[in-house]
Amino acid sequence: MPRTLSIRGAAEHNLNGVDLDLPHNSLVVLCGVSGSGKSSLVFDTVYAEAQRRFYAALDPIRARGKSLRRPAVRSISGLAPPIAIDQHGVRADPRSTAGTLSGAYEFFRLLFARLGQPRCPECGADVIVHRFEEVYERAAGLGEGTRLTILAPVRVEDDGGGWLERIERSGFGRLRMAGDLVELSHIDAGGSAVGSTVEVVVDRLVIKPDALVRLKGSLEAAVELSGGGITLIRASEGGQKGQGEDVKFSTRPSCSHCDAPFEPITPGLFSFSSPRGACSECRGTGVQAGMEFERFFPDPSQILDEALGPLWSEFGHMELREQVGDQCERAGVDAQQPIGEWSADAVVEFWKSGRVRGATAAAGSSGRKGNKKVTRFPGLRRWLERRAALAEGEELSWLEERLGERPCAQCQGSRLSVHPLSVWLGEETIASLMAKPVTATLRFLNDLEASPSHRSMAEAIVHQTARRLQTIDDLGLGYLSLDRRADTLSSGELQRLRLAAVLGSDMTGMLYVLDEPSVGLHARDADRLGEALLRLRDQGNTLLVVEHDLSILERADHLVEMGPGAGVGGGEVVTEGTPGEVAQASSPTGRYLRGDEIDATVRWRSPGEHGWLELTGASGHNLKGIDISVPLQCLVAVSGVSGSGKSSLVHGTLYRAIAARLHKAQQQPLPFTSCTGVDQLARVLAVDQKSIGRSARSNAASYAGLLTPIRRLYAELPEARLRGYKPAHFSFNVPLGACSQCGGTGLGPRTPGQFGSLTPPCATCSGQRFKAGIRDIRFRQASIVDVLEMRVSEALSTFEAIPQIERRLRTLCELGLGYLVLGQSANSLSGGEAQRLKLTAELSRSLETGILYILDEPTTGLHIRDVEYLIELLQLLVDGGHTVIVVEHDLDVIRCADYVIDIGPEPGDDGGQVVAAGTPAEVAATPGSHTGRCLADEGRRRER
Repeated sequence: MPRTLSIRGAAEHNLNGVDLDLPHNSLVVLCGVSGSGKSSLVFDTVYAEAQRRFYAALDPIRARGKSLRRPAVRSISGLAPPIAIDQHGVRADPRSTAGTLSGAYEFFRLLFARLGQPRCPECGADVIVHRFEEVYERAAGLGEGTRLTILAPVRVEDDGGGWLERIERSGFGRLRMAGDLVELSHIDAGGSAVGSTVEVVVDRLVIKPDALVRLKGSLEAAVELSGGGITLIRASEGGQKGQGEDVKFSTRPSCSHCDAPFEPITPGLFSFSSPRGACSECRGTGVQAGMEFERFFPDPSQILDEALGPLWSEFGHMELREQVGDQCERAGVDAQQPIGEWSADAVVEFWKSGRVRGATAAAGSSGRKGNKKVTRFPGLRRWLERRAALAEGEELSWLEERLGERPCAQCQGSRLSVHPLSVWLGEETIASLMAKPVTATLRFLNDLEASPSHRSMAEAIVHQTARRLQTIDDLGLGYLSLDRRADTLSSGELQRLRLAAVLGSDMTGMLYVLDEPSVGLHARDADRLGEALLRLRDQGNTLLVVEHDLSILERADHLVEMGPGAGVGGGEVVTEGTPGEVAQASSPTGRYLRGDEIDATVRWRSPGEHGWLELTGASGHNLKGIDISVPLQCLVAVSGVSGSGKSSLVHGTLYRAIAARLHKAQQQPLPFTSCTGVDQLARVLAVDQKSIGRSARSNAASYAGLLTPIRRLYAELPEARLRGYKPAHFSFNVPLGACSQCGGTGLGPRTPGQFGSLTPPCATCSGQRFKAGIRDIRFRQASIVDVLEMRVSEALSTFEAIPQIERRLRTLCELGLGYLVLGQSANSLSGGEAQRLKLTAELSRSLETGILYILDEPTTGLHIRDVEYLIELLQLLVDGGHTVIVVEHDLDVIRCADYVIDIGPEPGDDGGQVVAAGTPAEVAATPGSHTGRCLADEGRRRER
């Protein structure tokens, strides 16, 4: 392999003909401001070309047909086989878990299949299984001259005599019932209860050398007739025929007490992706989907038209609008009144059943109101569930985004059927073991003692399983349970789990491409991640890592800074070299490596000056009944190592408790004793990193609230008014404006291929989604298609004279999102980008004061320069009379906070306590606080 990876003339997206030589067998880190071109270079150029060449080697015909697009680069040489570990790709799969992503679950399936002890799910007795050879050897080893009777236990499966006919067709004539041998002709088929067991006499013989062939044949016949069961009767001295000592065997798993059959115990039995192992009710997902009120009404200030408008304006359900209006009239509420101002009874009746106290119509009746037929409204939830079963296309996507989930009632969320859940290892089933934190599971394995007969096999399996868990713990994820769903993990957790699988594979000569693996990681654990990356490098691999974390940057063998700005202002190599060489540069990253102070203004407000919000007795999940006090009109940082209980405290308890009080939210908070000071808040808003759309039609502009005022602007243009265009004409989600050929998708028919379906652009609209007449309407020479292709920074100059649009665009730029394309699909955005879009939409919606904003790691994906912009925006929010709580690991954000609440000290069961609370300086001086120690270390580094 060449010593370098050489890139010449890379021009993908905003790259300006980049030339680079990157060393192999090295940790190469690319950094720079958000939108500077890092991902375009690493993922869209290097990885895309490596993947293209791999596919072309396997499918030359398809490659010659140019169906595999070549990235915009003049040449790339020195490529190695690629593996990408990015922030996307597994989140949507409901079957993926922390265990499957890391590869650890495969070891546990093998462990339980080889060492687990099954117990009957019906009576709890041990399940037994014997090899056929073992049964034959036991029978043949009896003393010569021993009289032996071979019986086949048969389960009575019906009361119609079918079981008796099956035995008779097999050629056997006797049964043993109640200890006596009975002729088959004397049996009453209806006299045996369904589920009971009878024993068929297969053979009676005397053990001697010339009878061994007959013995083996009779044993095989017994196995075939019974499905695996064999009973041997060794006649006692002077005993009658068919009487003596019983010895029972089973070549298939069955209960030793009630003889109930059990599934064969193989690794496949413990797979929730297999029909054998998966719960029949939820089909291995562990959840059952349903509609949730909070997903349809996330903002209590919305009226019905705002929350449900697409159902009748875009999807044509005008009858629902009439039913909703009638329901509101019967309930005595105004349909134009915000849903948060409705009474609790009206909300429940509107959502659940449509029954209203005091209604004159009888339940379930229909009648006439004047000449108009009045049909009882079934409740919005039931109407939506019925509609979801029939919906398709964009309507189905819209409804799916609002689906909620609850644990499956049959398997209790374990995903498995009853048989795999009845296999025990000590006092644990595979489901109970997967529900424990990795650290606790690792302790269980280390304490596990196998029987002498299984010891050598157990040591090999346990060693490999424990090794995989130790790698997960070393990457700072010891607090996770292996049954944690992939779509509930942060992007950083996802990457580190996939990295754990890679570290256990021992592959060499690979090119690994990673996208910010430190996301969500506390500064204390970043060193462990850095060491894991170096181990992967030392195995003989090349790592290309997009990263902002200082500890990773300092460990790089080669550091490349992209920039100098974002979007069209970026796409160039600002500086490269060792971390020490980059630290000498005047670039933003060089300043960061030197430890220069950030430019964000620190306000140093006095906590408690405007009162306190107090929560007591929080005890959900791993929280230890803690009390916290949050100073109002301050910037408050909640810190702690990953898994210490921050999210359980802030999102699971505090937010839900306040939302229930202020907005009548239905979601129950985790257990707590009291929450005071809520009356000083106008409302509460939680901005998290969850995806903002599953549909490719949802984009950045629509979620930021930009498209509605832009469509109104285009509809007011003289040419549009002359043609009679309305705002809906400028939406590709509505037939009025969407291309009639592709329906607004911009895509033509799919062409099946070996590696997936290829989708060319629509031949009618050339991928522009809109009808030709709509594309003719222009504002400042830009059509609506041109607007969707603009970056936020470009759109700001175009719409600077339109206040409603300019305010949203400027907020996006201040949040470091000036590089985003307005029409970029929402499901392609990172968690940090999605969160900042949500924040933009909220900041542009209301000018009231007294709002509590709760943010979940908003620095995700941000360079230090973008963090400065974010801190300044958060400070402006507080200056405007709001309170901001930030769950954060970034030390610069924590250092600029007015008040810090540090949770820990460790993850999982060893966390859930308040370690420190106070100003950043007070926390830095607190012994035992990992955040405090990191703040103090960072302060000393800056002083140097």
